[in-house]
Amino acid sequence: MSCVICAGHAPALACDPCRRRIDDHLAGILAYRHLAEDELLPGRGGDSRTGERGLGIRIDALDFVAGHTVLDVLELWARDIRETYGLSAWGPVSLDACRGQADPALALLTDVIGFLRSWLPRLAADFVPVDDLAREVRQCYLQAQRAANAAPAHGYRVACPAPADVGDCGRMLVVNGQDLEDEVTCRSCGTTWSVDRLLVIVAGEATGAIWMDGEAAAARAGVDVRTLRRWAATGRVRRDHGRYDLKEIQAMAAAL
Repeated sequence: MSCVICAGHAPALACDPCRRRIDDHLAGILAYRHLAEDELLPGRGGDSRTGERGLGIRIDALDFVAGHTVLDVLELWARDIRETYGLSAWGPVSLDACRGQADPALALLTDVIGFLRSWLPRLAADFVPVDDLAREVRQCYLQAQRAANAAPAHGYRVACPAPADVGDCGRMLVVNGQDLEDEVTCRSCGTTWSVDRLLVIVAGEATGAIWMDGEAAAARAGVDVRTLRRWAATGRVRRDHGRYDLKEIQAMAAAL
C-alpha cells in the first residue's frame, strides 16, 4: 500500500514519517505562536535576519496571534474530524477551552492542536482526506513561521543527481538557508548530500537546474533582481512558481 501523501510504502493511508511530519508542523505552529507575540512590540516590524527594524506592528503577526488565520483553518479540520468519527460537536468544546482564559485565542489554538496531535495515529490509518490535512497543516506552519519572522532567508530546489537504474534520481530536494555545510537527504533514493557538494555536482551538469527565489538567484548571479524579472518576462530565463533557474541566470549574466 502506498502513502497518500508521499507515495512511499505505508501500512495505512499515511506512512509513519508523514504522520510525524504533520505532528512536527503542529508543534511548530504553537512554538511560532509564542514567538509571534514578540513581533507585536513597536519597532519589531522588520527582518530579524538582517537587523532591520520597522516602525509599526506586523499585520501578519497580529492576525496570527489574534486567531484570524491559522486557527480558522485548524478549527475547520477539528470540526470535520469530530463529525467524521461521531465525537462531540466542536462548538461546546471550543467554548470550554477558552472560558476564563487570559488569552482565549492561544488557549483555543493550544486545545485544537492538542486534539489534532492526539488523533494523528487514527487519522493516518483511515481518515480519507489525510493528504489534504497534511498539505493545509504545512501551509499553516509556513504561515506561522512567517508571522514569527522566522522563515529562512532563502530557499531553492535542486534535482537529486544520485545515480538510478535509468539516469539520475531526479527527486526535487528543497534546501533552505545558505549554509553550505548543511546536509539534505533525498526521500526517494536515501542519498545524503552536503549542500556545497550538491550544488557543485548539479552546476556541472548540462541538464541540471538550481531553482531559487528571485532575490537569492539575483544575488548569487550578481545581477539586479529587477533585471532578472525583465529577463523572465521576456522569456530569456525560466520562472516556475516564483523561482528561477540559477544556471540560466548565470549564463545570461556572463553574456552581458
